[in-house]
Amino acid sequence: MVKIPGALWLAVFGVLFGLVQSGSTQDVTPPAQIAVSPSKFEVLIGAKPSVESLRVFNLGGDAVTVAVSVATWDLDENNSVRHIEPTEQTLDQWLVINPLKFTVETGQSQAVRFSIRPRVAPEAGEHRAMIYLTEQPLENPDAPVTVRFQLGIAVYGYAGEVTHVGALHSVEVIPGSNPASAAFDISSLGNAHVRLRGQYAVWPADAFPGSEKTEAIPKLDLPDTVLPEPILEAGFLPTTPVLASKRRTIVLSTPKELPPGEYVLDLNAILGDAVIDQNITFVVEAPPPTPTASPETSADPEETAPPLEAPPPTPTASPETRTSADSEETPKNPSK
Repeated sequence: MVKIPGALWLAVFGVLFGLVQSGSTQDVTPPAQIAVSPSKFEVLIGAKPSVESLRVFNLGGDAVTVAVSVATWDLDENNSVRHIEPTEQTLDQWLVINPLKFTVETGQSQAVRFSIRPRVAPEAGEHRAMIYLTEQPLENPDAPVTVRFQLGIAVYGYAGEVTHVGALHSVEVIPGSNPASAAFDISSLGNAHVRLRGQYAVWPADAFPGSEKTEAIPKLDLPDTVLPEPILEAGFLPTTPVLASKRRTIVLSTPKELPPGEYVLDLNAILGDAVIDQNITFVVEAPPPTPTASPETSADPEETAPPLEAPPPTPTASPETRTSADSEETPKNPSK
């Protein structure tokens, strides 16, 4: 039996950056069940090459062949990974990876090692790369169509003096959201990314003791942890990075729908080197009543249709409005 580390990236019938499907949609084979540990790397770039390794676990029932590739990236305005053109200062140009293709038998694992070997003097700050693991299709052309996985493992390399400096401009609960969602307006002011690290908790407003009396909840990551009363729900803040010199909105989506009332969203977190100990009061409004049909406003078309009216009588020509045909049929002053 394969022992899986606690911190891993697990793809079970799903993919980090989307499923890749080839061929027909018929006879689709379920994607492989793959775990990768660790989920990301943060590495110091020094005078000597830095050697790191990740491990790929095959939790499925069939052998899986995987290809390894690398790219440089940033995040767009929607916080989605975007590939960008490499330069001599991007980390993807400095990675040496081995192996680049391998097969993992069911229940087994495979180590992938990489080293960082800069080709030029690294500029101070953060350098990024994404190592991609992509399942390869079966070589048998008669085999069923395979839905393949692709996993991306972020690598952050730090050279020289590195500063993680973040600014939280504002945080607000999005009006009308239920379950509640909160928007964090964040800037990264240093030469490396920043991310929120910490917890949130939702309190009834009339029971909230104040930010100075709240603290992080121990063992919140364990499924059997019981929340202290009267906290209604709690969880971890999103860890989406805000890259150096960027300003982005990071959204927290809570999972629990709340009944109408007044609440407090309490934050215990850090951003870069700054401590965030804030709370936001918000109100969940009662949903508007569902309109019901009354006899006067029945939606039944047979009840609301206007009564049929008798058609107007067919007009007849009067002496003042005789047509030319009438005048032709009536002789004028016949001769005697």
